[in-house]
Amino acid sequence: MDLPLSKLVISPQTNVLIYNKQPKRIIEYPFWFGGVASSMTHAIINHPYDMIKVRMETRQIATKPFLIYSAATRPSAVYLTMERIVTHEGIRGLYRGLYSGILGQVAYSTLRFGIYGKLKNTITKIQEQLTFTKRFFCASLSGYIGGFFGMPPLIVITRMQENEHLRNFSGLCHILKNYGFGNFKNDVKICALMTSSQLAFYDQFKKMLLSTKIFKDNTLTYIISGILASLVTTTIVSPVHQVNNVIKHSSKPLLFGSFNDFDPGP
Repeated sequence: MDLPLSKLVISPQTNVLIYNKQPKRIIEYPFWFGGVASSMTHAIINHPYDMIKVRMETRQIATKPFLIYSAATRPSAVYLTMERIVTHEGIRGLYRGLYSGILGQVAYSTLRFGIYGKLKNTITKIQEQLTFTKRFFCASLSGYIGGFFGMPPLIVITRMQENEHLRNFSGLCHILKNYGFGNFKNDVKICALMTSSQLAFYDQFKKMLLSTKIFKDNTLTYIISGILASLVTTTIVSPVHQVNNVIKHSSKPLLFGSFNDFDPGP
């Protein structure tokens, strides 16, 4: 293959004519790109599961569905909740409040990922070693700021379960007008807890995997680190998040527990 003469240069070390390769172009994405992409994907894919979870936490459980099942054949709480939503509201019922979910996730995830990355880079420039404690602090601060702006739209999803006439943006205006940002302090704290455990443990697990020399800096390592961090985050945050959803709910009677915990009696 003939090489272009413009690419041939003389090496200063060996005085031999060599082919001058172009340096690999490094693509730098804006700080908000990862947050927007991941949050929109999360909102679209996980919204039905979030709907089922919120509905289980905030709606009173009726006894009628249990009468057609025996104790041995009774399906899970998740299945019964999904069945009820699809039966009465259709498939669209699983995506009720999707716009609020996307708006909240974009605001929350963009800020937490962007601020976390900026804080890490700033500390790394000042101090070479970034310890787990410093990562935890950076993640907590970014989660607190992200939660402050991202939680109001996410609260709309919960409120829409008790008010069928509430819509995405009208619900957001209603919540901000009647409650203000100060009412979301518990949600913001949960966001800080979730982000600190999620991002800090992700970096820590990735560092541990790379130190074994078995794993390389590739997609597989990122996936395993994400799964391990998700397990830790779910274990820490899920109980607190569930109690907070119950507290936020209106004065409707609630049944604490799952479908499988309910005994309809004879």
